[in-house]
Amino acid sequence: MRYTEYIMNLTDSDFDNKKLKTQGYFYNEFDKEIYLHHKDKYGYDSIDYSKKHTIKHIQPILLSPDNEVFRNGERDSSHGIKSNLFYDNSQFMKDCDLSYENSVQNAMAIFECSLLKNKPRRYSENKLYKADRFITKGDTIIIQHYSYRYRTLYIYEKKGIILNDSTFTLDSRYDYATKKTKSINEFYKFKSVDNLWVNYN
Repeated sequence: MRYTEYIMNLTDSDFDNKKLKTQGYFYNEFDKEIYLHHKDKYGYDSIDYSKKHTIKHIQPILLSPDNEVFRNGERDSSHGIKSNLFYDNSQFMKDCDLSYENSVQNAMAIFECSLLKNKPRRYSENKLYKADRFITKGDTIIIQHYSYRYRTLYIYEKKGIILNDSTFTLDSRYDYATKKTKSINEFYKFKSVDNLWVNYN
């Protein structure tokens, strides 16, 4: 497996719960233009390519008390509008009494509903490459994201500055496969969620 030698050593971290809060999640706000789904006259899922819509998104991440990072499942972002038929009539939306609205607040509400129904659990040791990691050194935060494709481990690393226990920035992204760094501009704020790690074992 390639690139495993670049997996960060968690013993290098000086992280503690006073440095960044962990009973909740951090989120980065951004806008994204997408085409919306709708039902055609036959009742099938269809995409309206006539116009793009600017949609409010959040990019949420959870930082566990022992340096693991959880993202939003297979997706990196959450939003609050009708975008496909799977979510339009899902029991998930009804159970949480959620509505569709193009706002950051609604994107957060939908993510939190999903989060409380599917609380993070520890990955097994033989699948550790799937668990993203982070470390802190002074006021610096480094997050490694992992993906595994075609028997190869791919790693990219984001680095930024901790501003206080509730906010941090990420300003660079390094790809270990291409050996290239690019500038990014991500600002993360904290939102508390009670009893988040009760099933984390």
